[in-house]
Amino acid sequence: MTTIHKRGPSTSLSNYRGITCSNLLANLPFAWLNSSLLPYLTKTGILPSTQVASQPGIQQRDLISLLAQRDQKKGFDMLEPQGFYDALAAYHLPSSIEELDRSAQSHVPYRVKTAYGFTNPFIVDGVTKQGGSLSPLKCILTTSLLNHWMTDHSQANPGVALTLSSHQANINRPHVSADSVSIPLNFVEAMDNSLMFATAWRGLCSNARLADQFQTSYGWETAWSKSALYLFNIDLSPPNQEYAMVPSVDKDNPASPTTIWNRVRIVRDHITFLRVPVNRPDLQALHMKELVNSFFLPYSWKPLPITALNRIIAQRLISKLRPCLALQPISPDDATTIDHLIAHKIHHYFGFPFHFQSSLLTTPIDYFGLGLPSISTLNQAAALNGLQRDVSHPVPIFHKTAQLTLNDWACSYNACILPTILPPPKRSLCRLHNKIPSAWLYACMYLEPHHLTLIPTNLSFLYSPLTALKHYTNTIDVFPSFATLPKLSRFTLAQLHQNNITRIEHIGSFSFSPHYSFTFTYNLLPHLSPAINRHLRIFLQWFATTLPHLPTISPAGPSLFLPPPICQQIAERYVSLLPLLNSSHISQFSIHNVYASDASCTSLQYQRNPTYSLLSPSSLTLAVVGPNLGFVSRLPSNAYLASTSHAEVAACLAAVLHASTKSGGIIYSDYLPIVNWLNSQSPAAFPSAFHAWLHSIVQRAHPPEVRHVKAHTNSTSLPACLNRAADHYASNCHSSSSPPLPFPIPTFAMAPFVFFSHHRGFIEGNITKFITTNFARDFILNYPVWTKLLGSPLLFDLAPPPSFLYERTPFAYSAMIQLYARSGQLDSRDICASRFADDRGPLC
Repeated sequence: MTTIHKRGPSTSLSNYRGITCSNLLANLPFAWLNSSLLPYLTKTGILPSTQVASQPGIQQRDLISLLAQRDQKKGFDMLEPQGFYDALAAYHLPSSIEELDRSAQSHVPYRVKTAYGFTNPFIVDGVTKQGGSLSPLKCILTTSLLNHWMTDHSQANPGVALTLSSHQANINRPHVSADSVSIPLNFVEAMDNSLMFATAWRGLCSNARLADQFQTSYGWETAWSKSALYLFNIDLSPPNQEYAMVPSVDKDNPASPTTIWNRVRIVRDHITFLRVPVNRPDLQALHMKELVNSFFLPYSWKPLPITALNRIIAQRLISKLRPCLALQPISPDDATTIDHLIAHKIHHYFGFPFHFQSSLLTTPIDYFGLGLPSISTLNQAAALNGLQRDVSHPVPIFHKTAQLTLNDWACSYNACILPTILPPPKRSLCRLHNKIPSAWLYACMYLEPHHLTLIPTNLSFLYSPLTALKHYTNTIDVFPSFATLPKLSRFTLAQLHQNNITRIEHIGSFSFSPHYSFTFTYNLLPHLSPAINRHLRIFLQWFATTLPHLPTISPAGPSLFLPPPICQQIAERYVSLLPLLNSSHISQFSIHNVYASDASCTSLQYQRNPTYSLLSPSSLTLAVVGPNLGFVSRLPSNAYLASTSHAEVAACLAAVLHASTKSGGIIYSDYLPIVNWLNSQSPAAFPSAFHAWLHSIVQRAHPPEVRHVKAHTNSTSLPACLNRAADHYASNCHSSSSPPLPFPIPTFAMAPFVFFSHHRGFIEGNITKFITTNFARDFILNYPVWTKLLGSPLLFDLAPPPSFLYERTPFAYSAMIQLYARSGQLDSRDICASRFADDRGPLC
């Protein structure tokens, strides 16, 4: 054991932390147990879904009315191992886990390394090691008992627990089927921070004492000086108190009935969780500006090159700002201000008289910038990725909570139109800061400049029997594509509502025909008055007129209105018919049950044109050859933002689908990653929707075997010949006068919400690269200095410059001159003569 200084005066031993070097062979069993046990605990629901520590990436949203934050004193060594053993017994996990843990903590000898050598050994017995492989799991497994206990206690005391539901459900006017969801919320924790929810002060005090009694019994203590009581839409008696007294137990005897009262501060404007002010982007922006203002560039006898400054800023400053944005995005204006602050530090360091263009500093090198990470771009990516993750969250409780918030936003403030499909004006967004999470509002602001929408991949809920007639009517009346359709009188809708005709199920039901099309069957509604019958006939006529136009609200086409299973059936039937549709490309092979797949991509061509369109969309084709079949297809560039890997997976998918219909076989692919991914025991995640579709096909009966074959060889073996044939057909399609039929896009296998570009189609994965590229193209197109001072861009080579000159070279004076010259701020004689009163001419 050795010690390292953490913070504070070095003369105080309390500012040092001990670091232990243990045996690798002793740590390996616990590392294996941790990697195997944690997925099992999550899958079986033993760990509550609101335990943030066990599920990375979960973000908390301001969806509560009254809550209290409690903070525990840190240190796994304060947690008694008995809590872990009690949790193992409560969850009926194998007792051998306890025996293994006891063997690692029983009579462990330690020696301290000092300046004079090692000390004599001393024995440590029954102490949980901080930093051990199993330490976090032992902690969250112990506290999960508290979480379940608090949940059971809240259910036994109704009226105390907080329940989340939509506004439409609260007023008993649900609009969509998701409005029927209600979510009880009691406890959220993240290792040493926890949030406790209640709707009454008496119930919150009771829960706080029970929680303190539980954790004190296992060695943890509550740091009451760091704890806080958050009050929203309620106050204590007497009102406007700054502190409240919260009960706890005696730490020396937790089982005693003695109650100890602790002074806790009251906060009424925002929540702070994990040191982040939730839904307060202004406070987060102030914190980030303080980080920038307190950061200083190193000075030396000779100024450092701009390449070194960019590397220092990226590693020492941007690395601190990026996590802040991931937890709480800030406003676009604040993000731009921080970019200007960073640029000003660089400008002040070099001492040039005129300031350069900040956007040019953060433009990627491929687009003739200097490639410094942009806070504005990172903020856009954090807001957009955060919104998509919230509404498509893999944990049900967070996904349902986000869905309730999104439905409330649509039905209460956006005329029943999802704001991610049709973003409201910026003026309307600014009025919702106290009602909708600010990160969502900023994400909607960023959608329109990039021509993006975040669309649900399953819009069949609009055909649900539980969809309200008012919701359907608002959708038709407000959406721009329905402007030419007739309008329905609101009086007619109100009359139907008064007679309990409020949902689609009251007037009829949808069904599917054998050709995968919708049919609507009307109900017979007897015992209605003549006046209501007249209003009902008016509505049914209007409904029959507008129903065929409903799928036009989807920018990705009407397929999103089909339920995912039916959409998958259509896609697989389409793929199975591709050989018949492309008979000219069929290649005959006599060997049965042997297939090969391959994909091809045209290289990106740089184009010289006045609009400065640097990159043209690539052409992706795929081919499959096998016994008595051979076909080609393409991934449409305007329907899905794909790469060569997507085309390779699609080709392998088509071959697997054909082989599955013929009792299996062997498929050869030269794309090794997909072969390794399929041969893994259980794919942990799906990199794309094509992977998810392929996995669903492989899980069926008699799956074919996928093997790897080397590409572009001179071998005469059957796999090599098949691969050459597939590569030949895929490569020759690019120059064909009649392009092959497009391959279906697996929207049924995508996340619940996916970004969609009007020019490039669906965008899966991280949106950062797409945003950066769009920003760089817009900057180059709209930046007038390029043509005023440096001539037309047609005179320059449009190929991306080498990155070495802007990232790693110590001789970067030319890069700095380019930065000021392209900004029109280089202190040349013509610039100085035009800006200062100087008798000399611009050429002197």
